[in-house]
Amino acid sequence: MRKYSFIVPIYNVDKYLNRCLKSLKNQNFNQFEVVMVDDGSIDKSGKIAQSFSEKDKRFIYLKQKNQGLSAARNEGIKRASGDYLIFVDSDDFVEKNLLCTVDRSLDNYGDIDVLEYNAFKRVGGRISNYNTKYDNSCIVSGDKFLVQTISKFMYLYAAVWLKAVKRNFIIDNGLFFKKGRLHEDELWTPQVLLKANTYAYISNPLYNYVIRDGSINQNAYSKKNIEHEKKNCHDLQQIYRDSNLSDKSKKICLSYLSHHYMGLCTRGNYHVFLSDKKFVLQNSKIFGVYLEALVFAISPKLRSKIGAIIKRMRK
Repeated sequence: MRKYSFIVPIYNVDKYLNRCLKSLKNQNFNQFEVVMVDDGSIDKSGKIAQSFSEKDKRFIYLKQKNQGLSAARNEGIKRASGDYLIFVDSDDFVEKNLLCTVDRSLDNYGDIDVLEYNAFKRVGGRISNYNTKYDNSCIVSGDKFLVQTISKFMYLYAAVWLKAVKRNFIIDNGLFFKKGRLHEDELWTPQVLLKANTYAYISNPLYNYVIRDGSINQNAYSKKNIEHEKKNCHDLQQIYRDSNLSDKSKKICLSYLSHHYMGLCTRGNYHVFLSDKKFVLQNSKIFGVYLEALVFAISPKLRSKIGAIIKRMRK
């Protein structure tokens, strides 16, 4: 029987942590552990996590000096003993049938490298499906899924908490998170897909993504967040160039980077530099994206307005 490891990085979330950990404890599947990594919390989060570890041996409490989300996840990976790893943000929670559904799916698919699932998105009292694009898939290679998805949608759901990933696959390929980087899953997920021999997607919403005030994603328009996302794009540029993808697939992935990068540069009051325009033009390998890049190079605001019009037309 497979064993699963939930990895829960914790930092000053005492208002939400109990709900998160209870949702893991109440799984209708028993073969799991919860690796809780306290990243130097100064509120009551540590006490809450410790109380779970004292009452249930499946809950493992670790504490470290504050090093950031990536370092906490990496420590969880190193200490986990399950066959599959499932990442959970400590202000979110999961459905009771998550493990049962994942395990049943792996019975059908076999022990694939990556199984991805859907989530509920919760904003205030509103609930919707998080992933509105993907359909149930057969088993494909991760790189094939990456290229096909980007080519079809010019978008990729990169959230780390949407996946059950084989632990040995992560360890063997050195797929750890980049320490000190914000939006680190946007850098991590493409690398996982490039390495995965076997991948499948199921449309079941098994996770609850809660958007709250003060979360990292709520600060997406800050200069710091934008700069970190730009660094991700620069790193991925080299990763795609060095990959074993075909030339055509590399052009698709690089064009997506360009498209995403333009979106970053038109957030809020961000000042667009010449280096930004060079990156965009250099990586726009598909005709449509290249046209978009030319407009961006002339006027980022005009590109943003045209993009908003196209988006409304598609709806």
